[in-house]
Amino acid sequence: MLNNTIPEKPMVNMPFLPDSIFPKLPEVLRVGSQVFPDRRERDIFLTGALSIISGCMRNVSGGYNGKEHFANLYVFIIAPAASGKGAITFSKQLGEKFHKQLVEESERLMKIYQMEMAEYKQKIGDKKNNIKDLEPPKEPQFKILFIPGNSSSARIIQHLKEGDEQGIFCETEADTIGNVLKQDWGSYSDLLRKAFHHEMVGFSRKTNKEWIEISKPKLSVALAGTPGQVEGLIKSAEDGLFSRFLFYTFKSETVWMEAGPTMNGVNLTRHFDQLSDQVLKFIQFLEIENQIEFHLSLGQWKQLNKFGSESIQALTTFISEDLAGTSKRFGLILYRICMVLTALRYFENGETASNFVCTDEDFEIALSLMEVYKEHSVFMFRELPKSGKALDPALKLLFEALPEKFRRKEAIHLAQTKLNIPERTTDLYLSKLVQAKLLSHPRPGLYEKQSLQTLQTLQGSK
Repeated sequence: MLNNTIPEKPMVNMPFLPDSIFPKLPEVLRVGSQVFPDRRERDIFLTGALSIISGCMRNVSGGYNGKEHFANLYVFIIAPAASGKGAITFSKQLGEKFHKQLVEESERLMKIYQMEMAEYKQKIGDKKNNIKDLEPPKEPQFKILFIPGNSSSARIIQHLKEGDEQGIFCETEADTIGNVLKQDWGSYSDLLRKAFHHEMVGFSRKTNKEWIEISKPKLSVALAGTPGQVEGLIKSAEDGLFSRFLFYTFKSETVWMEAGPTMNGVNLTRHFDQLSDQVLKFIQFLEIENQIEFHLSLGQWKQLNKFGSESIQALTTFISEDLAGTSKRFGLILYRICMVLTALRYFENGETASNFVCTDEDFEIALSLMEVYKEHSVFMFRELPKSGKALDPALKLLFEALPEKFRRKEAIHLAQTKLNIPERTTDLYLSKLVQAKLLSHPRPGLYEKQSLQTLQTLQGSK
């Protein structure tokens, strides 16, 4: 279970995604989001939709740190029961038409195979035929988009193999996966960790000398669950899965939501059924090109690196050094969100190309989203069990209390009179802040704070 300590920023006060980004979103995401009057449900839909659409972009890739990466995102919505997290079902509905198309085609090919197999067996039973001249029909692959969360590790790899190495986990109850991970036959935590970076996965069986290998798994994950279900999937803050997920967590006020046949006059099932048609067209649009390369501009790379640098400095200095892995992956996740937004934008504009270039507007949208997701990740990090030692909260208190420019003697006086921090400890803190590049030390005795947008997401997080 998550710990019972009350954080300074409780779940009910967790930040929303910025209102300003929603009118600027690509059409599919904008139209999907605008039907939710409740801000939490709107945020949940968008967070889930980013993951679902990322799992439909198998031929769009880009270079990040010298390695080919696809758009696949892992997201986890965490909230108490009956709080609105079920809005992720509408996110899933975006991919249902594509999933249905894959299943129907697979079933059609399977029926043809079964008829051919029956004919083959009839022929080999006829003594007039030379068996050596007869070849059995080849069983077709059964392709799906949504992989059931209660599948075994071997079956997941099989699904990925048959589905051109592409698939999505989408579960509205996280313990569907958590319960499977407890079983020897279903332990696929390592598969999820590897698949996030498209690392090779596979399995072998002695029976029939079976060997299956996936060279570049393209797996997306969209989960929703209660706080008590989290540890079934992610055991602790040090678990490698933690740093691979985008988290969105909250606790809603207990109020009655007005019921009716529609939501603000909108039949949500029909609304998202139509958007699922749009996503199917989006997938067909992408496949006009055999392979599409995604690019950021030099200015955007500079902003991404600034975001990553500030994140790792702030989180490892003020929260915990165990957040280093999470901080490093924030940059990659930001890159992947940009990839999703850019692909949707090209589809919206009807602009076919073998190279997609991110606009500054879409980059800013992705960056704004990441600033909020970062705060939610910090909250979840504090809630999960940890073996490492938490950093001294007084360090952050001192940094926040310091003016933009100050001298050592001013810092010593402020620390002693307002925070009860001894002189020697203050000197150690100043040295650490300089080392972390949160303070500059242009000349003896003088210090200056460095610009650090990241700290805005950490206010109240100790």
